[in-house]
Amino acid sequence: MTEKRVHTFSNGTEYGGWESHNCHNCWKWSGHRSDTPPRSGDDVSIRRFNCTIDKALGEAYWGDGKVKESIAKRMGLPGYDCTEREKQRPPRKRRAPAIETTPLFKTE
Repeated sequence: MTEKRVHTFSNGTEYGGWESHNCHNCWKWSGHRSDTPPRSGDDVSIRRFNCTIDKALGEAYWGDGKVKESIAKRMGLPGYDCTEREKQRPPRKRRAPAIETTPLFKTE
């Protein structure tokens, strides 16, 4: 059985307010909204998304305006604060590559 889909916003102004309050203050936001709809056969998932909520909203924006009910709950709806908003990116665990050093001039 498919999950129930719900309207998240009543109009574009409401969507814009929610997005600027939540997405614009979150490091996971893709930060790119195209002014033109995807061409026939294009897939919204070509863009790199760090946030599944952002991806679902992009698909709803150019689709029927609905998202899965589970996404709406994660968005914090019917409230105004997204439950997954993170202001700062968590530190990455990276190790610097080992560098072999050699003297600039050979000494004999």
